[in-house]
Amino acid sequence: PYWKEKVAFAEAHGVSKIALELHPGFCVYNTKSLLRLRREVGPQIGENFDPSHLFPQGDMPEWAVHMLKGRLWHTHFSDNDALTNVHWRPGQGKINWKAVMKALDDIGYEGAINFELEDVPGAATPTSAVHGAKISNEIEHEMAMAKAYIAGLCAEQGIAIE
Repeated sequence: PYWKEKVAFAEAHGVSKIALELHPGFCVYNTKSLLRLRREVGPQIGENFDPSHLFPQGDMPEWAVHMLKGRLWHTHFSDNDALTNVHWRPGQGKINWKAVMKALDDIGYEGAINFELEDVPGAATPTSAVHGAKISNEIEHEMAMAKAYIAGLCAEQGIAIE
């Protein structure tokens, strides 16, 4: 009932899609729980795909992409070691990004790829985020490295990106 009420509220206010970010400890925490909720509530529910939350829970991000075809509306890309909830740039952890990018291409995903690098010094610290400090050169470097890494994987596979 809670989710049906929220979807009705969203629709009443002109919102037709609700993208949930699956996260350990949340009531909707993995691909299967999202698909269950969607079956119960309706097609307005989709995902903000964040492999760094799925991977440590045992979900294989590339398979999750295929399961989410038509339900994946946004992304947060960061990597981790499958043991913690760190947010490193893609390529620094254990996520198979080549397979993830291939899967996204397979399902025809055309949305944005957003890098979520919370664990770069100066990226999400009280002094930078809360007090409005300038973004450090380190975060700019990490963002450039993340973009180059993903672009390189796509180029290897013949996947066009903008």
